[in-house]
Amino acid sequence: MVTLISKSKCNLNGKYLEQMESFVSGISVHRRRQLKAFKRAAVGRLVLQSLSSICKSKNIFIPTKVTLLKALVLSVAIYGCEGWTLLSEDQKYIEAFKMRCYRRLLRISRTKHKTNEWILEQLKVKKKNFWEG
Repeated sequence: MVTLISKSKCNLNGKYLEQMESFVSGISVHRRRQLKAFKRAAVGRLVLQSLSSICKSKNIFIPTKVTLLKALVLSVAIYGCEGWTLLSEDQKYIEAFKMRCYRRLLRISRTKHKTNEWILEQLKVKKKNFWEG
Protein backbone atom coordinates (compact mmCIF):
# COMPACT_ATOMS: atom_id res chain seq x y z
CA MET A 1 0.00 0.00 0.00
CA VAL A 2 1.24 3.48 -0.94
CA THR A 3 0.68 6.31 1.50
CA LEU A 4 1.38 9.89 0.55
CA ILE A 5 2.58 11.72 3.66
CA SER A 6 3.57 15.02 2.08
CA LYS A 7 4.76 16.27 -1.27
CA SER A 8 8.31 15.24 -0.48
CA LYS A 9 7.78 11.86 1.24
CA CYS A 10 5.99 8.78 -0.02
CA ASN A 11 5.66 5.60 2.03
CA LEU A 12 5.46 2.20 0.31
CA ASN A 13 4.99 -0.80 2.63
CA GLY A 14 6.75 0.98 5.49
CA LYS A 15 9.68 2.26 3.40
CA TYR A 16 10.10 5.85 2.30
CA LEU A 17 10.70 6.33 -1.41
CA GLU A 18 13.31 8.69 -2.72
CA GLN A 19 11.93 11.58 -4.75
CA MET A 20 13.79 12.22 -7.98
CA GLU A 21 14.27 15.66 -9.44
CA SER A 22 14.19 14.37 -13.00
CA PHE A 23 13.99 11.11 -14.86
CA VAL A 24 15.76 10.28 -18.11
CA SER A 25 14.27 7.50 -20.18
CA GLY A 26 16.58 4.87 -21.63
CA ILE A 27 14.89 5.29 -25.01
CA SER A 28 16.48 7.91 -27.24
CA VAL A 29 14.45 10.69 -28.82
CA HIS A 30 15.03 9.13 -32.25
CA ARG A 31 13.70 5.77 -31.06
CA ARG A 32 10.64 7.34 -29.38
CA ARG A 33 9.77 9.15 -32.62
CA GLN A 34 10.21 5.92 -34.56
CA LEU A 35 8.02 4.00 -32.11
CA LYS A 36 5.26 6.58 -32.52
CA ALA A 37 5.18 6.01 -36.30
CA PHE A 38 5.22 2.22 -35.78
CA LYS A 39 2.40 2.46 -33.24
CA ARG A 40 0.19 4.55 -35.53
CA ALA A 41 0.81 2.13 -38.42
CA ALA A 42 -0.07 -0.80 -36.15
CA VAL A 43 -3.36 0.85 -35.23
CA GLY A 44 -3.99 1.44 -38.94
CA ARG A 45 -3.32 -2.26 -39.63
CA LEU A 46 -5.87 -3.23 -36.98
CA VAL A 47 -8.48 -1.03 -38.64
CA LEU A 48 -7.59 -2.53 -42.03
CA GLN A 49 -7.99 -6.04 -40.63
CA SER A 50 -11.42 -5.16 -39.32
CA LEU A 51 -12.33 -4.04 -42.84
CA SER A 52 -11.08 -7.25 -44.49
CA SER A 53 -14.58 -8.24 -45.60
CA ILE A 54 -14.83 -4.94 -47.48
CA CYS A 55 -11.40 -5.45 -49.04
CA LYS A 56 -12.31 -8.95 -50.20
CA SER A 57 -15.77 -8.05 -51.45
CA LYS A 58 -16.25 -8.17 -55.19
CA ASN A 59 -19.53 -6.23 -54.93
CA ILE A 60 -17.82 -3.01 -53.85
CA PHE A 61 -16.11 -1.01 -56.57
CA ILE A 62 -12.42 -0.19 -56.17
CA PRO A 63 -12.88 3.62 -56.04
CA THR A 64 -15.26 3.12 -53.11
CA LYS A 65 -12.71 0.86 -51.39
CA VAL A 66 -10.00 3.49 -51.88
CA THR A 67 -12.26 6.17 -50.40
CA LEU A 68 -13.00 3.96 -47.39
CA LEU A 69 -9.30 3.18 -46.99
CA LYS A 70 -8.40 6.87 -46.95
CA ALA A 71 -11.22 7.80 -44.59
CA LEU A 72 -10.99 4.93 -42.11
CA VAL A 73 -7.48 3.49 -42.22
CA LEU A 74 -5.06 6.20 -43.34
CA SER A 75 -6.71 8.87 -41.19
CA VAL A 76 -6.18 6.66 -38.12
CA ALA A 77 -2.61 5.83 -39.13
CA ILE A 78 -1.49 9.43 -39.52
CA TYR A 79 -3.57 10.89 -36.67
CA GLY A 80 -1.62 13.63 -34.96
CA CYS A 81 1.10 13.78 -37.63
CA GLU A 82 1.12 17.57 -37.54
CA GLY A 83 2.94 17.28 -34.23
CA TRP A 84 5.44 14.70 -35.44
CA THR A 85 9.02 15.47 -36.35
CA LEU A 86 9.46 13.30 -39.40
CA LEU A 87 12.65 12.25 -41.06
CA SER A 88 12.81 10.77 -44.52
CA GLU A 89 12.90 7.23 -43.07
CA ASP A 90 9.60 7.87 -41.24
CA GLN A 91 8.02 9.18 -44.43
CA LYS A 92 9.24 6.08 -46.28
CA TYR A 93 7.78 3.84 -43.58
CA ILE A 94 4.39 5.55 -43.75
CA GLU A 95 4.44 5.49 -47.55
CA ALA A 96 5.24 1.75 -47.45
CA PHE A 97 2.30 1.26 -45.08
CA LYS A 98 0.02 3.09 -47.50
CA MET A 99 1.22 0.96 -50.42
CA ARG A 100 0.68 -2.19 -48.32
CA CYS A 101 -2.92 -1.10 -47.80
CA TYR A 102 -3.36 -0.47 -51.52
CA ARG A 103 -1.93 -3.91 -52.33
CA ARG A 104 -4.37 -5.42 -49.87
CA LEU A 105 -7.27 -3.73 -51.64
CA LEU A 106 -6.16 -5.25 -54.94
CA ARG A 107 -5.41 -8.58 -53.23
CA ILE A 108 -1.87 -8.61 -54.56
CA SER A 109 0.70 -10.40 -52.42
CA ARG A 110 4.09 -8.83 -51.98
CA THR A 111 5.71 -11.82 -53.66
CA LYS A 112 4.15 -10.77 -56.95
CA HIS A 113 6.55 -8.32 -58.49
CA LYS A 114 4.31 -5.34 -59.15
CA THR A 115 5.69 -1.83 -58.87
CA ASN A 116 4.11 0.87 -56.74
CA GLU A 117 3.41 2.87 -59.90
CA TRP A 118 1.53 -0.09 -61.38
CA ILE A 119 -0.59 -0.40 -58.24
CA LEU A 120 -1.37 3.33 -58.18
CA GLU A 121 -2.27 3.11 -61.87
CA GLN A 122 -4.66 0.19 -61.22
CA LEU A 123 -6.35 2.11 -58.42
CA LYS A 124 -6.34 5.35 -60.44
CA VAL A 125 -4.73 7.12 -57.49
CA LYS A 126 -2.25 9.95 -57.89
CA LYS A 127 0.95 9.74 -55.87
CA LYS A 128 0.78 12.36 -53.10
CA ASN A 129 2.54 13.07 -49.86
CA PHE A 130 1.49 10.73 -47.09
CA TRP A 131 -0.45 13.38 -45.16
CA GLU A 132 -2.61 14.17 -48.20
CA GLY A 133 -4.10 10.68 -48.15
